[in-house]
Amino acid sequence: IFFTQAVADAITSPEASDPIGHNGVEKLQILFGSTQASLLTLIKVVSGGVDWQEVSAPVLEHVSIFAGIVLLLYIGFAVLVLLNLVTGLFVDGAMKLSHSDNEVELLETAYALFKKARGRSSRSITLEEFRGLLNTTGMIRFFEALEISKGR
Repeated sequence: IFFTQAVADAITSPEASDPIGHNGVEKLQILFGSTQASLLTLIKVVSGGVDWQEVSAPVLEHVSIFAGIVLLLYIGFAVLVLLNLVTGLFVDGAMKLSHSDNEVELLETAYALFKKARGRSSRSITLEEFRGLLNTTGMIRFFEALEISKGR
């Protein structure tokens, strides 16, 4: 709305010291002639659908320096927010995938350790077998990964 109003004021202003030519008026009306056109232009500028120069030059030249600065601040802010959002989504996805991989690895390690401790004859592990397993390197690493300390 701000840009639509600023362009309308610049086009209709009788006291403009540098009247806008026909090409300037046409360009500004295409970019910011209505609220819908302004919204579309702002989306295009942020998403790369139109070059910043094509939009900012007519605003800076024919509307006002203030409107041009507001436009450039909007573009800079929106691009940084978009970049941070996309980066955050990728990092979050990678962290979830990594966490899932670590859980699978821990389960496989625990299965291998307990399978080794119980031997071939039984489907269960005795307390003595478990205590004997506690001091092995594999079990120590397993507990460290789970952040469990072996109390004395």
